[in-house]
Amino acid sequence: MEEVSAWVVDIRKVSSEFFETMAAYLPSLLGAILIVVLGWFVARLLRAGTRRLGDTANRLLTRVASTGFLTSFQVSTGVVRIAASMVFWVTMLLFITAATRIAGLDAFSVWLDRIVVYVPHLVAGGVIILVGYLISLVIRDVVAAALASANIAQSNLIGALTQWAVLLAAVIIGVEQLGVDVTILVIIAATVIAGVLGAMALAFGLGARDLVANLVAAHHARRHLLPGQRIAWNGNDGEILEISATAIIIATEGGRTLIPARTFLTDAIVLTIPEDADG
Repeated sequence: MEEVSAWVVDIRKVSSEFFETMAAYLPSLLGAILIVVLGWFVARLLRAGTRRLGDTANRLLTRVASTGFLTSFQVSTGVVRIAASMVFWVTMLLFITAATRIAGLDAFSVWLDRIVVYVPHLVAGGVIILVGYLISLVIRDVVAAALASANIAQSNLIGALTQWAVLLAAVIIGVEQLGVDVTILVIIAATVIAGVLGAMALAFGLGARDLVANLVAAHHARRHLLPGQRIAWNGNDGEILEISATAIIIATEGGRTLIPARTFLTDAIVLTIPEDADG
């Protein structure tokens, strides 16, 4: 009986200490829970406000400039939702960190403090990437419009490549703000850009080879041929009407004939003299 009585006393003592500890800790726990709940409401309000702000900005841009480069600053619904979600979770993180301090969860609080200190770098990187994305849209439209006005067929493709180049630079700068070593990214980006530019230069060089040959040949042809002269080439003959930038326009029996100027360099051309010019 004495052993049973000792057990009962020990159980009462442990129970009493447990309830005293819980009673002392309960205000901190309730305070932490209230902080989390309050943070949830605040985060929801900020998320809704961010979405409304994005939608309002898009509507304002639509009203102010329905056409033109300002329309490029319109943000898609997906980007607005991502930004709103980021605002929600950053706000929740701040309130949860405060709640862990109130609850006395020191180990968890220290870990969250490290994340909170890292948040400004994350936000700065995200803002840089977002701004770079918007700028890349404007540059794409400006480049494409300028090339289209110059009657360049691949204006949209060149504009898209310019956009991706600007966006890639923004991503590299944004990632660097996160403290990540971007040396490898810079090397990869430089390699990709150099490869694309090299391929474009090669394609342009191969495509413009005939054009350059005709331009050079027309320049030399103007030194030796004049409008009104008759020439013979490859069994054909006719009177020169005009020497354009890339071709020689000749009047033949079949009508006006346009021959590439490079023919002047590759084929034998004979200046003919009319029969009535003899003597």
